[in-house]
Amino acid sequence: MQKSILSFFGLLLFVLLSLPVHAQNLSVQKVKAADITYVLNNIRSTHKTETANFIVNVYAVANKRGSAKQSGSDEVTDHLYIAISSFDENPQQLLFVIKDVYGPSAIKMIKQSEEAIQLSFYYMQKGKRKFFTTVIKQDGLHQ
Repeated sequence: MQKSILSFFGLLLFVLLSLPVHAQNLSVQKVKAADITYVLNNIRSTHKTETANFIVNVYAVANKRGSAKQSGSDEVTDHLYIAISSFDENPQQLLFVIKDVYGPSAIKMIKQSEEAIQLSFYYMQKGKRKFFTTVIKQDGLHQ
């Protein structure tokens, strides 16, 4: 009996070892999409917060030189991209943008509940510091 058990496990080991093993062939490909290439090369900061139901990523992406239109300078504005994704098998994914934000600072995301995250930051407008806030939910932004 013991011999037949050993024979069975020996045969099982032989079968498992003789199964074809497929090696993964990795390849590197150049990304040709100019928009995504620009965005990923110009991310200045990222912020991430999640609840039990969804995750939010905020990316501050620098615009082209001189986009702040400040005389005598090459200062730039940022686009703030807000990406929202649920945790489902087929997640609902949304992307929003706040364009041409000059001098964003103190970007914060605070989880208010499992259904809401508050996004806030300071920015400059006509030489004055302003404050922006919005609430992010799984279905989008709510001001």
